[in-house]
Amino acid sequence: MKFFLQRIERSLIYIAGFDINILESHLKGSGRSEKIRLAQLGATLFVPAIISVFSFPYFLSAAINNLFIIIISSFFYAISIFLLDRYFTLSFRRHSNLRSIWAVSWRMIIAICIGFAVTEPLIIAIFAKSINKELTEQIDREKSNKDSPLQQKKQLLETNIEKTNKEISELRNALTSARSRVSQIDSEIQKLSEQGNAEKNQKNEKISTLVTSTEQEIKKLQSQLESLEQQISDITKKIASERIGAGDTKRKGFGTEAKRLTTEKNNLVSQKATATSELNQLKRELEKLKRTLSQSILLTENPNKSKIETLSTERANRVLNPVQYAPTQEIREIESQIDIRKKSVAESLKELQFVNQQIQQLTGNITLTDRDDPLARSSALWSILIKSKNPLAWAMFGSIIILFMALDTFPIITKLSFKAPADEILKNIEEEDVEFFTSMKVQKILLSDFIEENAFRDIVNTGKNRSDLIVELAMKFGSDIEKINDSKYEKKEIMIDALEKHFNFVISKIDQYHLRDTSGNTECSDENIC
Repeated sequence: MKFFLQRIERSLIYIAGFDINILESHLKGSGRSEKIRLAQLGATLFVPAIISVFSFPYFLSAAINNLFIIIISSFFYAISIFLLDRYFTLSFRRHSNLRSIWAVSWRMIIAICIGFAVTEPLIIAIFAKSINKELTEQIDREKSNKDSPLQQKKQLLETNIEKTNKEISELRNALTSARSRVSQIDSEIQKLSEQGNAEKNQKNEKISTLVTSTEQEIKKLQSQLESLEQQISDITKKIASERIGAGDTKRKGFGTEAKRLTTEKNNLVSQKATATSELNQLKRELEKLKRTLSQSILLTENPNKSKIETLSTERANRVLNPVQYAPTQEIREIESQIDIRKKSVAESLKELQFVNQQIQQLTGNITLTDRDDPLARSSALWSILIKSKNPLAWAMFGSIIILFMALDTFPIITKLSFKAPADEILKNIEEEDVEFFTSMKVQKILLSDFIEENAFRDIVNTGKNRSDLIVELAMKFGSDIEKINDSKYEKKEIMIDALEKHFNFVISKIDQYHLRDTSGNTECSDENIC
């Protein structure tokens, strides 16, 4: 974990534009605090780029639908922000003249622009809902301005259609009520008819039952009369036998047994008379019941005929006058009115469809997707802020802008405010580098002049030998090496090695010219020398 934190710290110091090795070699007492300051400076350069990675994709997605392009563009944008911030910070140096004012001014302006560029997508993402609402309202206003006459016509047609549909609904309710009552009357008529037939059948069954029971009683009485007649006949024969002495007593005349038999015969005759009277009565009742049954069977009228006729009359009236609250309307008239209104609704719907097509042609191409581009969202954001009366929105917007502008301008302000130990170190190193490279440049020019004007001229004209030239060059390079060793520049070995290579290069050129001259060829074939 400690190693990981150290690596992060070294990376942030590098981002801030400082070499950790130089800091560790030159700073002793204040080394740790200076490292922390430089790491914080590097973090302020890195944070805007990180935030732009997350904010710019949302800003770019409004114009591009390709996720791969959005990701690549976002990283490129973030790297550009990072490199610009780092370049402006590292290239700034304090001066005490007008050059310093000019350098600070244009760097501050560009830093503010970068801060605004990083902040704008983030603010648009924060106010996304309000921006979408504002864009929708703008589209609605634009559509309203374009299709206002058509919208009025559409509203009128919709009102007429709604009114006609309501009338159709009322007529249908009236028709349904009338038909429902007719069905109810039909049910009542059927019920009364069935009830009357049931009563008639029940009555006929009752009469048939009485006829049957009466016939059975008549048969029973007839059997009794036949039995009585047989008994009377037998007793009469017995009385006759007693009178002639052929009876059981064997005595002639009207004796005790004959009297008893006569009394029994009289009782039987009395019973016969009673039974005969009952039989005649039953026969009369039977004839009456048969006549009643015959009349009931032949009867065609229903007992509930009057009620059925009343309901049938009401049914007929209901067909003509279906509802009590509209006594002048008829079912056929209602149906006719419904058909007329249906045709009217169909025509209105057709016209409404045509109006909608015209509206679609005028405003169909204006959608939120078409207006969902960065410029439109930025305009909507400023429109919201201008119209907003809520100070909280302005406070949020201003605080975010100021925060990111501060992040971008903080490194420049920090360098402008005071000089830290690390700045002094860099200044000294830069002065040494400038002095050294200036000396090297002058030395190279002098050396070239020496070779061109002295060495080659002396060799050609005066015949100056090779050893003298090499001695002069060696003395010159030795003087340069001493200057390097006496300086504070850290990369002395690299510079000494470069001088040695340069010295060897010059010697090789002198050797080439010397060999060519001794061979008798006076023409110079090396363009770099000649």
